[in-house]
Amino acid sequence: MKRLFLCVLMLCLLAGCVQDNRDDRVIEKSHERKPKWVQHTVLESKHYIYFIQSVRSGLHSPRFAYKASIRQLHAYMKEEVNALYLPMKEVVGQDTYAKETVQFYNVVSTDIMSQIRDEKAIYYEVVQVNYNERIQNQYDYTVAIRLRKKAFRSAQKRFLIRQRHIAKLSNKTLLHQSINKIIEDLEQIRDEEHLKSQSLKENLVNFD
Repeated sequence: MKRLFLCVLMLCLLAGCVQDNRDDRVIEKSHERKPKWVQHTVLESKHYIYFIQSVRSGLHSPRFAYKASIRQLHAYMKEEVNALYLPMKEVVGQDTYAKETVQFYNVVSTDIMSQIRDEKAIYYEVVQVNYNERIQNQYDYTVAIRLRKKAFRSAQKRFLIRQRHIAKLSNKTLLHQSINKIIEDLEQIRDEEHLKSQSLKENLVNFD
């Protein structure tokens, strides 16, 4: 899907990464073997999209990498809003468009974040680095979070059905028609994702 590819490309460009320094020496790591998913910023399996971020800091904590992954997820959800709602803009006008997209993002993102909670996969390495002839420990953390595709699309559809009902009660014909079109587009996206999922692996990141 061209739209999903563009979203993923944008996220890859935004994604942070741990700098590779040949002088660094790894003295400890969370897994005997570095998981393959650590090398990516976005992955997609049959049921999930994974958002993966790596951060180096002086603290032995996944907090910064986790927050970066959350920002990456939110960037993806905002791109989804723009992709779904853009055709509405010329029909209903800038003010209504802005109001609807803000509501859509706020409601759907809150719904999704309540499902994700603190679920995450973590890989870290403790690295000795030389700063001005002084050896210090730094911590390279990589964190993955996952978005369940079915839950995401369901949250979007619930909001759209509610807004369509409100538009109908308010006699806002153009808005009602526009939301109807968005729901049709969303159903097409779900069908395409379902077909695509048949060729994808069941799981790519271990969250146990």
